[in-house]
Formats: sequence, structure tokens, C-alpha cells
Amino acid sequence: TLYFQIFIVIAFAGLITFILLLKRIKATKVGQFIKGLGDGVKSIFKLKKRGMFLLYTLLIWAMYWFLLVMGFWSMSQLEHLSGFCAMVVLVFGSIGMIATQGGIGAYPYLVGKILLYYGIAEAHGLAFGWVSWTVQTGVVVIMGVLSLILLPVYNNRKLK
Repeated sequence: TLYFQIFIVIAFAGLITFILLLKRIKATKVGQFIKGLGDGVKSIFKLKKRGMFLLYTLLIWAMYWFLLVMGFWSMSQLEHLSGFCAMVVLVFGSIGMIATQGGIGAYPYLVGKILLYYGIAEAHGLAFGWVSWTVQTGVVVIMGVLSLILLPVYNNRKLK
């Protein structure tokens, strides 16, 4: 319980610091960016089907996680890695997706560096990062094109 109490104190101090900083940087670009993030989160509560939105969001992230787990199973050098390791790769790999458009280059690099901490050779980590990025990007492109083709058909049927 001591660790929990320390955590609560640190979290509270962090929240107070964040609020004070936010008031100070309100008019700057960073402040406007943070405000935009807050507005985006608030907009979730205004949705008619908020539960479905949250469920679909959770399912999308679960599929990304499962894709990484399956990727671990597909390489003999990585098959011993856990689901927790996949979660770490997902979280930090997502930063790579944000850092560059579509994560090209940054995602595989970050994945390779993360896997170093789990005892995976850098070459294997980079290879996995590139394969993982290629599969994820391929799925998004293929499903996006398929959606563009099928959406008019679906909309025409809905109107009739």
C-alpha cells in the first residue's frame, strides 16, 4: 500500500503541474494542440452510439496487438516473446507511426530498438519491424481501396 500511496501523491502532483502549465501555455501552439486533443476526447461523449465507437476502437487496437503476436509466432527468433512484449511494441511502434507519415522507416527502427531490450538481435528486430509495417500498411491500403469500391454499392442499396 505504500507504493500505491506514493503513486497517488505523484499522480496528483503531476495533475496539478499539468493544469498550471496548461494555463500558462494556453495561447501557444502547444496549448492549442492540447486543447484540440481535449476537444476530440470530449466529442466522444456527444456521439449517439458512443458504446459502439468505443467497442470498435478497442477491437481495432486488439487486432493490431494480435497481428504483432501472430508476427512473433511466425519468426522462430521471436516466438518466445509474450503478449506483454507485443503491447510494448504496439505502444512505442505507434509513436513511430505518428513521427513519420505512415510510420515508414520510424516504425521498423523503433520496433528493432524495442526488441533489443528483449534480447533479440537488431537485424531480426528490424526485419520484424519491416514485415510488421508492410503487413499493417498493406491491410490498410487493401481494405481502404475495397471500401472505396464497395461503399457506393452499399449506399445505392440503402437508398432503394
